Amino acid sequence: MDYSVLSKCYSGSEGDDLQKKFAALTPSDHKYTPWVVINGKVMSQSATFLSAVCKAYKGTKPAGCSSSLIDSLANASYAVDMA
Repeated sequence: MDYSVLSKCYSGSEGDDLQKKFAALTPSDHKYTPWVVINGKVMSQSATFLSAVCKAYKGTKPAGCSSSLIDSLANASYAVDMA
């Protein structure tokens, strides 16, 4: 993305309008960021994004949903359990 386009949006009225629009759409029980909703349910803070998407995915799981990959991500140093 062209930085000048991003900067113009961020610094101008378009950015302000978008912030107001999405603030109004934020659920009243929103407690943290990111607030990820998958199939209408808020993602658990103890889950990794990949594991939550793979668990919710219907059909044949893609290679990225292998249990060894998900386990390695869950045990990585950046995984945080806030539950």
